[in-house]
Amino acid sequence: MIRRLILGVVAIGIMNIMKAQSLDVDRILEPPSFSFGGSFNTQFQYQRSATEDVSEPFTYLTSLSLNFGVYDFSLPVNLSYSNRDYGVNNPFDFNFVQFSPKYKWFSGNFGQINESFTAYTLSGHQMQGGSVSIAHESVWPFTVVYGRLLRATEGDTIQGISAGYDRWGYGMKTEGKIGESSLSVAYFGAYDDEKSIGLDTINPLENHSLDIGFNTQVLEMLTINFNWASSIILHKHQATDTGESWVVSRITDRSYEFYQALKVGLQYAFSGSSIGINYERVDPNYHSLGGYNFVNDYQDIQLTFATTLFEKVNISGNGGYRFTDLENVQSKFEVNYIYGFQIAWNPDDKWSINTSYNNSQSFQNVRSQFVNVNDAPDQFSLADTTDVQLVSQNINSTISYVMEQTETRQQNISLNTSLQGNSQTEAESNYTLNVTSSYVLGFPKSGWNYTSTVMFTQQKGESESTTWGPNIGVQKTWIENLSSSLNLSYNSSSSGNGNSNQNLNLNVNSSYTIDSHAFNVSLSESLAWVSGKTTERMNMNFTYTYSF
Repeated sequence: MIRRLILGVVAIGIMNIMKAQSLDVDRILEPPSFSFGGSFNTQFQYQRSATEDVSEPFTYLTSLSLNFGVYDFSLPVNLSYSNRDYGVNNPFDFNFVQFSPKYKWFSGNFGQINESFTAYTLSGHQMQGGSVSIAHESVWPFTVVYGRLLRATEGDTIQGISAGYDRWGYGMKTEGKIGESSLSVAYFGAYDDEKSIGLDTINPLENHSLDIGFNTQVLEMLTINFNWASSIILHKHQATDTGESWVVSRITDRSYEFYQALKVGLQYAFSGSSIGINYERVDPNYHSLGGYNFVNDYQDIQLTFATTLFEKVNISGNGGYRFTDLENVQSKFEVNYIYGFQIAWNPDDKWSINTSYNNSQSFQNVRSQFVNVNDAPDQFSLADTTDVQLVSQNINSTISYVMEQTETRQQNISLNTSLQGNSQTEAESNYTLNVTSSYVLGFPKSGWNYTSTVMFTQQKGESESTTWGPNIGVQKTWIENLSSSLNLSYNSSSSGNGNSNQNLNLNVNSSYTIDSHAFNVSLSESLAWVSGKTTERMNMNFTYTYSF
């Protein structure tokens, strides 16, 4: 029923647009103007280790982007393929084909897409299907989407992989202006296909989520924002075939969960400054099937401000508090005070000072900066990480100074300090301290650049560790399209239990561009000494891109 309604809205919108415009006969009678372009990219990666088992020593990724055009019509097509094996029980797809036709007020995306409506409905979920968007002056812009969210998996108890149905999603979003105000409406639905796997031990789910937003300017300097969202999750307990009507069966064999979210804001601007108040409430366990992570179970009230002093100092901040455990099911009632500020000061052309502090709740991954230094680069890494809900406090400060800047020589130094404290429970006290000091010396005319960096990291959690080390780098532009770089780093770390290790890393990179061809070769060699044991790893990457 919902899908028929969406198709009906699309059809009415297209008919209204066609009525509102005339056929450009002269344009059609002109000789057709064809266009064709795109790019081809291929990446090869080889990994070798004399002391570790590399499951996939050789991997590659090939992608092709094409763009066909005639008159005002364009059709981009994107294809990707890799030999990396993510297992048959992975509900997501890595290899994909995508094309995105566009003609004047009409555009579409088909294949493997990532569409977002709002944070409470469809929010960046990978989808195999398509979306259509129409933007014309005679109607409100709107988008419809339909496709498969998850691929069916039979599950694997040995590997701990849960079984799941084919999951399909569909929805529509529209937004437009009413005088000086704006209104947006987004609907998203999803359902599990019960026939996609031969199991009846898991309950299929169905979801309907709705988001309504409104923005208006009451006075010349006062703006009001309003947003309300709801999500219904239906659980079908068993397959029933009792001859009952569709409406009755939908009620008797299902249980449901109903969630709401509300966000209201007021903003007042005056004389180069602004103040505001924002209120947000999200029900416990609020989620939709159109997203991966949802922050919920809180009520938040915030005051915001922003101003400029002496034309050189920009100050902004926020302060308020957040209630959690809205249904009082936890053993303790908590009130989290959330506040933060940012200060940016540029006394002159040489100095730059930035400081910020934030206390917030978010989904984050916290790790040492040395992870990026010691790990061999992986060209094919997916954004498939485990997000953890954390209460975090962050202090960041950056001071930079330009020592010299002439046509022949440039020098600058900088100091960056960040302290991040994270906790999942009241008893925890975890933090990560990063300090980085850098010096850069460049000779623009000869193409030589030298960098030196000293990094220090201290982490405290279930265990304590300290890591520090220098990094030196040389970059050279040989000719206009040929450049190379070499980086050598060393770091040493120790932990509270007495363990220590050292890492030595060498990275060499070279890139060359000629006409429409671009080549890049990189080689990294890593040596690690952990508790008297030596490990070695080599990683080589080759990338070729052809644009036409």
